[in-house]
Amino acid sequence: MWRGPVFTLTTASAFGGLAVATAQLPDTGLIPPTLLVCAALAATVGFSTRSLLAQTMTPVLVCTAWLSYAAEALSGHAQWFTVPIGLTILVVVGLLRKDLRSTGADPAPSEVVLLEHSGIAFLVGATFVQAVTGWLGYAALAAGIGIAVVAWGALTRVRRRVVAGVVVVVIAAFVVLVGIPLAQLMPAWTGAALWTAIACIGLLAIVGATLLEQGRTVVRHGIAGFRQMTADWE
Repeated sequence: MWRGPVFTLTTASAFGGLAVATAQLPDTGLIPPTLLVCAALAATVGFSTRSLLAQTMTPVLVCTAWLSYAAEALSGHAQWFTVPIGLTILVVVGLLRKDLRSTGADPAPSEVVLLEHSGIAFLVGATFVQAVTGWLGYAALAAGIGIAVVAWGALTRVRRRVVAGVVVVVIAAFVVLVGIPLAQLMPAWTGAALWTAIACIGLLAIVGATLLEQGRTVVRHGIAGFRQMTADWE
């Protein structure tokens, strides 16, 4: 009986607050709390009506509220922006998969998988860039995110998530062992030293390719064992 009037009043209040906050631009102080109110409204509507649009709008509005706050209060670290975007994408992916599964459809169509990989890329992309150009701790942060993705894949029994997490950890190790030292030394290399470094890199690439060729059987057996162990996973 009261659901309709309450919903109408709440919606009008949320949009009214958003209009007031927009009118205050370029002062963005009212934008984050207003967007959080809209997110709460979307969550309520999504929960009560099972609307997929309202459910997916909830994390998007929360992320937008955070980004509008971070743009004013935080600076200097791209992770304040890319990590929330990545998490938002992954939450949306989870909601989409849940809806597809409830209708009996394939929960992992190519579009959803691509969106999921994009979310993981947002989680670690800026971290890798800053690891190469700045502090070593960023590589450790990327490795930690990769381990979290592996754990997430194991808990949800999704192989591609485990593989994505392992790839992130491997890239983080490569950045620590090769990328950071190379980035630190390159500005000092000129003339013969530069060409010598390029030759050494080429030699290392050849040695690495040889080792990969020799270890192909081991890798193949490892992949086969992983597939057997996760045969009932997605």
